Amino acid sequence: MAYIKISEARAAARAAVPVQKRAGQILSEQARAFDAAERYDIFLSHSFDDAEIIYGVKKMIETLSLTVYVDWIEDAQLDRTKVTAKTAAVLRERMKTCSSLVYAHSANSPSSVWMPWELGYFDGIRPHQVWILPLVSDYDSEISRPISRR
Repeated sequence: MAYIKISEARAAARAAVPVQKRAGQILSEQARAFDAAERYDIFLSHSFDDAEIIYGVKKMIETLSLTVYVDWIEDAQLDRTKVTAKTAAVLRERMKTCSSLVYAHSANSPSSVWMPWELGYFDGIRPHQVWILPLVSDYDSEISRPISRR
């Protein structure tokens, strides 16, 4: 995957749950208690403003038989709207259970206070295991295609 179209991620999220449900309902129903013994292939770093898209990205990655940690699904008790020592400690422990980090870059990424921190921390504990995944609009992906020569 070089990038994921936002429309494809939204479609994957909507296919995973009934259409009439809102993102908030989905998140609260999908949330479960974190199992400290569980290991993940991927820690998905993202902006919570992209929740529906990220849910779709998670579902798309899982079709590749990879396990994905998303904090508001695995650790619903965390309040990511506030930067606290407790939240940082939990995220550090969770990152230690993951083999790699995928940085899902979107237009909302620059406003995230957590994404740069997650990226720096993870690169410190697992160098060379960090990947950037651009989330692009359909328009962006159309203009990013290579120009064919005739």
